[in-house]
Amino acid sequence: MLTCVILLNDINLNSDIRGVALDGVEGEGVNLTEPVAEAIGAAFAGWLVEKKQADASQHLRVSIGHDSRISAKLLQV
Repeated sequence: MLTCVILLNDINLNSDIRGVALDGVEGEGVNLTEPVAEAIGAAFAGWLVEKKQADASQHLRVSIGHDSRISAKLLQV
């Protein structure tokens, strides 16, 4: 978990998640990789289950959107 926290320090977290998912941004390295996106998703799911006090008999529905950037396809399930 500490590794994830260190990586997340470089990602802008507000009401959305912003980072660099592909090479090509001058002066910035890739910091939003598939493993980081998976870790963020897993952390959110864990938080949501705890917040809603859900158990295995309940289904929680979440909608996630993206814009038209080419990196969006890399981060889809």
